[in-house]
Amino acid sequence: GPYSAAKGATRLLMDTCRIEFLEYGIKFLTVYPGFIATARTQGDGMKAPFELSEEQGAEHILYAIQKNKENYLFPFVMRWAIRFARVLPQRFLNVILKRDVPTL
Repeated sequence: GPYSAAKGATRLLMDTCRIEFLEYGIKFLTVYPGFIATARTQGDGMKAPFELSEEQGAEHILYAIQKNKENYLFPFVMRWAIRFARVLPQRFLNVILKRDVPTL
């Protein structure tokens, strides 16, 4: 819960900064990575579907910077899964979130 709340607050802060600093030519990129394999997450026991390496994560972030994105969610499968989840009725989403997600 607190982790998700912090992520939501960060999103709102970045959206606000994007507007407030526009007149100064300052741009903001909000990155929403999926699971990234790092030394800290190795062996933590959490399932990590569609996990990417640190190098792959860095490539995605560089791509977002080069393409002048404002928001960038990756990998592709997670981006579309989250978009799909946003249009589902909450009761269906709750059922899906309670299930195990397969790893590749």
